[in-house]
Amino acid sequence: HERNATQGGCRELRISMRLRAIAVTSIAILATLVTYARPLYAQAEHEAQQDIQATYDFDASALTTAERSRTAQLLAGLWRRFAEQPGPYRAALRVELLSTGKREALYCDGGMLLLSQTTSNSDQSLALASIRKCSLAEIQQTPYFKAMHALAVRGADTFEWQLAMLAKPSYTVNMDNPVLSFAQEIAFAYPLLIQDEQRYVTRLVERLRKEQEPNAQKTLIRTLWYAATRESEAAIRLFAVSAAASAAAKSEAKQLLGRISQERKWPTSHDALQAIRSTLKVPAKPTEASLRVARRERMNTISTEALRDLEGFTTLLYRIRSQR
Repeated sequence: HERNATQGGCRELRISMRLRAIAVTSIAILATLVTYARPLYAQAEHEAQQDIQATYDFDASALTTAERSRTAQLLAGLWRRFAEQPGPYRAALRVELLSTGKREALYCDGGMLLLSQTTSNSDQSLALASIRKCSLAEIQQTPYFKAMHALAVRGADTFEWQLAMLAKPSYTVNMDNPVLSFAQEIAFAYPLLIQDEQRYVTRLVERLRKEQEPNAQKTLIRTLWYAATRESEAAIRLFAVSAAASAAAKSEAKQLLGRISQERKWPTSHDALQAIRSTLKVPAKPTEASLRVARRERMNTISTEALRDLEGFTTLLYRIRSQR
């Protein structure tokens, strides 16, 4: 028994020594891998940073049509490489977005890229702050609109960023797929219509009181009309008789008020009303809340059909409020 116990103890000792040797060897291998991996990762991050800098080194406002097409392909390639190597590209993009004096394309498209590839609160804050740096001095108007729309879909409050659009009277969005074009009035209103009206109506009214540029006044009036709340309608009515209103914007306000009045008088059997209900697939007596939810969901899509449905939802909202 003593001999067996001694032999068993020796066997356990040998096993223990082997396990220790394996552990020491494993640690040494891991240390070697880490030693080699660090410079490799640093190199990958450096190359990613160079890629980002080269890709965004352009003035979007100065591109020709052919150059815009090639640039779009370059940007798509960068987004693809980011997805393939998220670690080094994310680290490199953080550095670039934190820097100052770079191209607006970096801050806008790069901010959207980081936003689309992260769930980190700090990264999301960095991306949003980067997009805020865009003044539309370099960045094209269509990509900026797309960024605002995408942010609104994600639940962001885009109001302050969208004010930059008002400084561009000829602001125009040209969508390739689907083929669709619209001016400042729609470009400004579209992202807001995804959001709760309580977020932006009061701020629209305040901005309208200060706005002097005629086209921007028209845009604010149109957006308030789409909002279709008691506050927004009251603001339009007040503006329509304001001495501070430009002739063009005042005419816009009166035209929209006339439309509200006319559509509220439609009988329930009116052909246009029946067509709207059929297209939108809403019940004969929908609630205001259900219409607003359905309209926000519809505006997640950018299309001619969505704009058509926007008009229909807005008509129904005004009719519901007149019946209270």
